Amino acid sequence: MSDNRELSEQIRRNVVDQLRWDSRVDEADVSVDVDGRDVTLRGQVPSFYGRRAAYEDARSIQSVRSVTNDLKVRNPGVEQPADEGIEKTVRRMLAWDQDVDERSIEVTVRSGLVTLSGSVDTLWKRMYAEEVASRAKGLFEIENELTVVPTEDVGDEAVAARIVGAMRRSRSLNENEINVEVKEGLVTLSGLVDTWAQHDEAYRTVLRTAGVRAVDDRLILR
Repeated sequence: MSDNRELSEQIRRNVVDQLRWDSRVDEADVSVDVDGRDVTLRGQVPSFYGRRAAYEDARSIQSVRSVTNDLKVRNPGVEQPADEGIEKTVRRMLAWDQDVDERSIEVTVRSGLVTLSGSVDTLWKRMYAEEVASRAKGLFEIENELTVVPTEDVGDEAVAARIVGAMRRSRSLNENEINVEVKEGLVTLSGLVDTWAQHDEAYRTVLRTAGVRAVDDRLILR
């Protein structure tokens, strides 16, 4: 038991230090709780982008198994932009970005909640559009309702072969320990990985594969 407590405390200290180090995060009102190897972030940060960054920082720490992000976006010292202003900002940011077609993306904002709807042609663009929108000032949360409509008709076997081939070429992944199943464009990942970095590498491999519509992530950290 004492070893577990020591590990939890070491993880907590490392997460706190990581948040303090990261200039994207204002950690003044952030608390870090650790149960075993499971981390929970609570409190508030001044921006949604900082909320995402805090989550990434916690996940990057060695021995962390999972991260629950309960951080709220609050910035009492700054006047909250109107929903109309946030919407215009998000639309402008998407229009400026060459990697997404903003004409197929609808943006609505209600009380600081941004909803993205419409369609994109690859799964990575679905996630990327959310990342672009997350930088807008004043938003509290994002609901990503974008659907993936591939322009290329790729069969499930071909999609699986592409994913496994990319994993085989990866320096950090062992494709023999990761199972890939594809059904109607839905990719189910299962198996074991050693680190969050390996998990994210496998996940990104699926995101970037043409023909993938969605991912069911069942990977387990060893």
